[in-house]
Amino acid sequence: MRKRLLVALVVVSFVLLLVSCTQQPKTTVPATTQTQQFVGSVNSDKYHYPSCRWADKIKSDNLITFSSVSEAKKAGYSPCQTCRPPNQ
Repeated sequence: MRKRLLVALVVVSFVLLLVSCTQQPKTTVPATTQTQQFVGSVNSDKYHYPSCRWADKIKSDNLITFSSVSEAKKAGYSPCQTCRPPNQ
C-alpha cells in the first residue's frame, strides 16, 4: 500500500512539474515603459535611449523619463554623445 502511494505521489509531482514548465510566463510591459522613449538622471543634463550603457547606470531613484526630444529639451537636457538620440 505504501509503495502505491509513493508511486502515485511521484507521478502527480511529475505531472505538476510538466504542467508548470510548459506554461508560458506572462510578460507585461508597464504602461510607463510603453510610452517612454528617452531617459535621463535628475543628477545629469543628458538624455539617453533606454538601451544606452549610461542609462543602465542610472539608479531607479534618479531616473526620469521623457516621451519626446522636445520634452527632454524643455527640461534642459541635451543628447548623450554615446547613444546619440535625436537632437530635434
